[in-house]
Amino acid sequence: MSDVIMMYVTAKDAAEAKTLAAGLLEQQLIACANVFPPHQAIYRWDGKVCEETEVAMILKTPCHLFDDVESYIKEHHSYSCPCIVSWGIKAGHPPFLEWIQNQVQKDR
Repeated sequence: MSDVIMMYVTAKDAAEAKTLAAGLLEQQLIACANVFPPHQAIYRWDGKVCEETEVAMILKTPCHLFDDVESYIKEHHSYSCPCIVSWGIKAGHPPFLEWIQNQVQKDR
Protein backbone atom coordinates (compact mmCIF):
# COMPACT_ATOMS: atom_id res chain seq x y z
CA MET A 1 0.00 0.00 0.00
CA SER A 2 1.26 3.45 -0.89
CA ASP A 3 1.54 6.36 1.56
CA VAL A 4 -0.18 8.53 -1.06
CA ILE A 5 -3.87 9.43 -0.96
CA MET A 6 -6.31 11.05 -3.31
CA MET A 7 -8.64 13.62 -1.76
CA TYR A 8 -12.03 14.55 -3.20
CA VAL A 9 -13.15 18.10 -2.41
CA THR A 10 -16.01 20.15 -3.84
CA ALA A 11 -16.18 23.94 -4.13
CA LYS A 12 -18.87 26.44 -5.07
CA ASP A 13 -17.17 27.35 -8.37
CA ALA A 14 -13.96 27.10 -10.37
CA ALA A 15 -12.55 30.30 -8.88
CA GLU A 16 -12.84 28.96 -5.34
CA ALA A 17 -11.41 25.57 -6.36
CA LYS A 18 -8.43 27.21 -8.08
CA THR A 19 -7.81 29.49 -5.09
CA LEU A 20 -7.88 26.53 -2.70
CA ALA A 21 -5.58 24.52 -4.97
CA ALA A 22 -3.12 27.40 -5.35
CA GLY A 23 -2.98 27.93 -1.58
CA LEU A 24 -2.42 24.24 -0.91
CA LEU A 25 0.35 24.15 -3.51
CA GLU A 26 1.94 27.30 -2.08
CA GLN A 27 1.97 25.69 1.37
CA GLN A 28 3.42 22.51 -0.19
CA LEU A 29 0.54 20.47 1.26
CA ILE A 30 -0.36 18.82 -2.06
CA ALA A 31 1.57 17.81 -5.16
CA CYS A 32 -1.25 18.33 -7.63
CA ALA A 33 -4.89 19.33 -7.97
CA ASN A 34 -7.22 18.33 -10.77
CA VAL A 35 -10.13 20.76 -11.06
CA PHE A 36 -13.09 19.35 -12.95
CA PRO A 37 -15.78 21.20 -14.90
CA PRO A 38 -18.91 22.31 -13.08
CA HIS A 39 -21.47 19.62 -12.34
CA GLN A 40 -24.88 19.48 -10.69
CA ALA A 41 -25.02 18.45 -7.05
CA ILE A 42 -28.37 17.30 -5.66
CA TYR A 43 -28.40 16.85 -1.90
CA ARG A 44 -30.43 17.24 1.27
CA TRP A 45 -29.50 20.16 3.55
CA ASP A 46 -31.47 21.43 6.55
CA GLY A 47 -34.34 19.11 5.62
CA LYS A 48 -34.68 20.41 2.06
CA VAL A 49 -33.56 18.92 -1.25
CA CYS A 50 -31.18 21.34 -2.92
CA GLU A 51 -29.65 21.48 -6.38
CA GLU A 52 -26.54 23.56 -7.03
CA THR A 53 -23.69 23.79 -9.47
CA GLU A 54 -20.34 22.78 -7.90
CA VAL A 55 -16.79 22.08 -8.99
CA ALA A 56 -14.92 18.97 -7.84
CA MET A 57 -11.21 18.60 -7.23
CA ILE A 58 -8.99 15.61 -6.75
CA LEU A 59 -5.89 16.42 -4.70
CA LYS A 60 -2.79 14.22 -4.46
CA THR A 61 -0.80 14.18 -1.23
CA PRO A 62 0.87 11.84 1.26
CA CYS A 63 -1.46 10.33 3.84
CA HIS A 64 0.27 12.05 6.77
CA LEU A 65 -0.74 15.48 5.38
CA PHE A 66 -4.50 14.79 5.35
CA ASP A 67 -5.13 16.70 8.61
CA ASP A 68 -3.14 19.73 7.41
CA VAL A 69 -4.93 19.77 4.04
CA GLU A 70 -8.31 19.39 5.76
CA SER A 71 -7.51 22.26 8.16
CA TYR A 72 -6.44 24.54 5.31
CA ILE A 73 -9.58 23.79 3.32
CA LYS A 74 -11.91 24.31 6.30
CA GLU A 75 -10.23 27.65 7.06
CA HIS A 76 -10.46 28.97 3.48
CA HIS A 77 -13.64 27.33 2.14
CA SER A 78 -16.93 29.18 1.71
CA TYR A 79 -19.02 26.19 2.86
CA SER A 80 -19.68 25.59 6.55
CA CYS A 81 -19.43 21.83 5.92
CA PRO A 82 -17.22 21.23 2.87
CA CYS A 83 -16.90 17.79 1.31
CA ILE A 84 -13.38 16.59 2.18
CA VAL A 85 -12.81 12.84 1.82
CA SER A 86 -9.87 10.66 0.87
CA TRP A 87 -9.02 7.19 -0.27
CA GLY A 88 -5.73 5.34 -0.21
CA ILE A 89 -3.83 4.12 -3.22
CA LYS A 90 -3.16 0.38 -3.14
CA ALA A 91 -0.69 0.51 -6.01
CA GLY A 92 0.56 2.97 -8.58
CA HIS A 93 3.33 3.90 -10.95
CA PRO A 94 6.32 4.16 -8.54
CA PRO A 95 7.93 7.23 -10.19
CA PHE A 96 4.61 9.09 -10.01
CA LEU A 97 4.07 8.21 -6.35
CA GLU A 98 7.64 9.27 -5.58
CA TRP A 99 7.08 12.55 -7.41
CA ILE A 100 4.07 13.26 -5.15
CA GLN A 101 6.18 12.61 -2.04
CA ASN A 102 8.91 14.95 -3.34
CA GLN A 103 6.54 17.88 -3.96
CA VAL A 104 5.34 18.41 -0.39
CA GLN A 105 6.90 19.69 2.81
CA LYS A 106 9.11 17.12 4.43
CA ASP A 107 9.00 18.52 7.98
CA ARG A 108 5.31 17.97 8.71
